[in-house]
Amino acid sequence: MNQKIIAAAMAVVFGMALIGYYRERQKKRDAEAKAGTPADGDAAAPEEGVEMERAFLDEVSAGRRAVRIASVYNQYDIMFIKSLFQSEQIPYYFEFENMSKLRTGIPVFSFNNALLNVLEDDYDDARAVLEAYKRGPGDGGAVDAERGDAKSRGAERVRNVAEIVIGGWKSPSPGERAIELYDRPTSPQGSGN
Repeated sequence: MNQKIIAAAMAVVFGMALIGYYRERQKKRDAEAKAGTPADGDAAAPEEGVEMERAFLDEVSAGRRAVRIASVYNQYDIMFIKSLFQSEQIPYYFEFENMSKLRTGIPVFSFNNALLNVLEDDYDDARAVLEAYKRGPGDGGAVDAERGDAKSRGAERVRNVAEIVIGGWKSPSPGERAIELYDRPTSPQGSGN
């Protein structure tokens, strides 16, 4: 009986010490964040890609208009698009970025696609980057299913039929660029607001 009481008391003391430690650590980080210096052990540089996402969110919160430009299924395409937009300094934001990891299957609008948003002013530049990426390399690199030779198109059809028969849906192949580009949205006519 005494051992249980001692163990419970030690657990309470240990828990309180742990909570105190993390509170002090958080206070230190908050103070260093206000001063602009990184906390010890923390990296000074932000994660790659976060800068343009932050820029997008800052601009939208400041009142700039965002537009949806594309839906993307493949996580590899998302990764490359982020890299391209980062290098072109185009602010962007992906909605539902990780849904295709959670729900596999046929790409269904707003179900398992990531939706790419850009600022309205950057629409033309972003569209040009996405169209160039979607076309792929013109130097004999990876062959898209639509542009491949007859043999590769036939193999893709067989794979699609097999997936539908076995799994009940068609999933884009890893080499396929599953990007759907949207037209520029038009503002409503005659709105006086």
